[in-house]
Amino acid sequence: MASNIPPSESSDFLKAVLQRFDTFETKLVTRFDTFETKLVTSFDTFETKLVTSFDALNTKLVTSFDAINTKLDALNTTMEVMLDAPGADIHNGIQALENSQANLNNSGDRASSSQK
Repeated sequence: MASNIPPSESSDFLKAVLQRFDTFETKLVTRFDTFETKLVTSFDTFETKLVTSFDALNTKLVTSFDAINTKLDALNTTMEVMLDAPGADIHNGIQALENSQANLNNSGDRASSSQK
């Protein structure tokens, strides 16, 4: 079956179709590029916030454990002094132990309240 469309009109029609496809492709590529940019930006922002949150949590935990460790070291020193103390110094050793225990309790209270 032969076409009744003259070659010049056929050529113009094909040019118009190709132009529409080119326009469609350009719009599609632009939209995907925009979507990709927004997606990458969102993930970068999320990653930054997540890292910042974990860093802050890590700092709080390290600070709390350092405070507890310091109090435990003081308690250990007090225990050593108390065990090495002669009979007359036992009362002073017990008082120092009670003071260390009170400091340890206060440190635990501060650590738990800083995590709230």
